[in-house]
Amino acid sequence: MQEFQYFAFHTPFSKMVQKSFLAFILADIEVNFYDLQANKSQPRYPRDLMEELAANKFKNDSKTMALLLKKFGKEWEDKCERSLLLAKQLGNIYTGSLYNGLLSLICDDQIDLTGKQVCMFSYGSGCAASMFVLRFSADYHRIRQLSNFKERLASRVKVSP
Repeated sequence: MQEFQYFAFHTPFSKMVQKSFLAFILADIEVNFYDLQANKSQPRYPRDLMEELAANKFKNDSKTMALLLKKFGKEWEDKCERSLLLAKQLGNIYTGSLYNGLLSLICDDQIDLTGKQVCMFSYGSGCAASMFVLRFSADYHRIRQLSNFKERLASRVKVSP
């Protein structure tokens, strides 16, 4: 969790991205909890949070998701939600949704990805998934200049069906 500065997920809809991000955190907390029990690591999360999640058997349920969102809402906004700009403008484009998230990050002028790591996660219809990491060099800004998507979206014309 700590090694990634940003995340982009396959995006059928925004709430699923939030749940995926929180499930990623939950899995990391669970591993850290059991490593602590075996004296193999230092705590990366508050002990009271780990104890509460352990009491709920690390279930990925609404109670856990609400607790994690309360605790990690800022991380969600900073590390993940900013990748949803195009998804919110275009809706679900299926296979390309992961790369819409990437382009949303690349074109976010409030962040600099130079030297940063972005965790990319995509999944199929239940039978396949891919996770990979992108590291950015300083010349990634050229993609931002070439895409020009914000201006193109702003020039859309609303028509009736």
